[in-house]
Amino acid sequence: PDCMGGCGALEELYINDCAIVTMGIDIAKCKKLKVFEFDGNDDMSYPPHEVQLKGQEGVLRYFRQILDCPHSKVMMIDDFELAEVDNIIFRYPLLTWLDISKNNLVKVP
Repeated sequence: PDCMGGCGALEELYINDCAIVTMGIDIAKCKKLKVFEFDGNDDMSYPPHEVQLKGQEGVLRYFRQILDCPHSKVMMIDDFELAEVDNIIFRYPLLTWLDISKNNLVKVP
C-alpha cells in the first residue's frame, strides 16, 4: 500500500501470495527494511517484471532511484534488463544524469 512508507521502523515485510497487482513505490521509504518477500504475486505488473526478478534489492533500488531523483537529479536504472523504460522517469524536468545501460531496450523513448 502507498501508506507503507510511513512505517519508518519496519525491518521485515512479507507480502507473499497476496494477489498483489501493483506494488506501491513508497515501500522504498522504509529505510530500515532488511527482509522483504513478495513471492507468489504472479499477476503483479508494477514494478516491471524484470525488476521483480532482481528480488528485494532490485525492487528497492529501482524504487529508491525514482523517489530520490527529484533531489539528486540523477537516476540510475541500469542493469535491470528492461524491455522498456518506465514513463515516470520523464516526469523529472530537472533530471541531469540518466543511466539506462545494460537493459534490453530496442528504442530510446
